[in-house]
Amino acid sequence: MGKVRVPSIQHAAGIWSPEPAQVAKRLLQLAESSPPFSYGNLHKLTFDLVSRSSPYEQIHAAAQAVRPAIARKNYLEILPLLRSYGDRAAASVVTEVVPRNYSIGRDLRTLVNPPLAYYKDGRAHLPWFVFWKANHFNKSRLELFVSMLRDVFRQDPDYDEAFLSLVICSEHHAGAGRQLTVLDASTVSELSPAERNEMLRIFAEGYSLAAQAKAEGRHSEGRREDVGHRDDDQFDLFA
Repeated sequence: MGKVRVPSIQHAAGIWSPEPAQVAKRLLQLAESSPPFSYGNLHKLTFDLVSRSSPYEQIHAAAQAVRPAIARKNYLEILPLLRSYGDRAAASVVTEVVPRNYSIGRDLRTLVNPPLAYYKDGRAHLPWFVFWKANHFNKSRLELFVSMLRDVFRQDPDYDEAFLSLVICSEHHAGAGRQLTVLDASTVSELSPAERNEMLRIFAEGYSLAAQAKAEGRHSEGRREDVGHRDDDQFDLFA
């Protein structure tokens, strides 16, 4: 079993549960079974698409060369959606965003690493790209995720007034095929600090339970698929 670790911010929100034991179970599953591939290279291609720094044909060829085959399949499903988003964004300037951490409990920090921000008509836009094939956000998880993102970026004078959106490339239901949904984050209710802190307390408790189980050599119950579809969750969990 690998080390129990706090996943990056999207995935921490995506496995949140009102029961600490369920959070612990998901964290143990992640420690026991590494995802079969990463979306890290797709984030680089996303930057190229939105910035229009490379022709689409070149980006598509790069995706076709990706290994393993399951990664290539997912990349090629997503690229046309990203192309559509890039055309819609019509960004004048695209820039990288400095990665940062967000505290979710004592000595627990989660990585916040969006691939890009862009400017249009003088306003900053901060899109967060969701590449899950199955969208794991229910109402509570989505509100937690957006509330954490707002809390992170309102502390940054470069992005405190940025237009925050979720660029979701998921299936609306299993077998429907991926579709592009751009969600204006301002339409998602923000949790009060007390509500957010209580949800993070639950996550931190779940982490403690998972770390204790790992130290005692106990394993999670259930299969890796409990976290999501087997071919959709090749998250950059920790990067």
